[in-house]
Amino acid sequence: MTANPQLEKSLGYDSNHPWVAFYWESEIDQVMYNDGKNIGAGISVAWQIFLQHPLVNSQVQDYQLNETDKY
Repeated sequence: MTANPQLEKSLGYDSNHPWVAFYWESEIDQVMYNDGKNIGAGISVAWQIFLQHPLVNSQVQDYQLNETDKY
């Protein structure tokens, strides 16, 4: 399986920089993005769907996150 070719757009990123990082900001309960020039909030529902993908979820499970740390 491959990622959706528009994954960054699904997560709320609307720029064209070649590199972008997505991460969960627990203090504000929000997915964020940073491409080195732009920092902003993404679409949290899309982030949750992404984390549930079998290939992603299998990698995240190794961190043994509890329910409050699932992001």
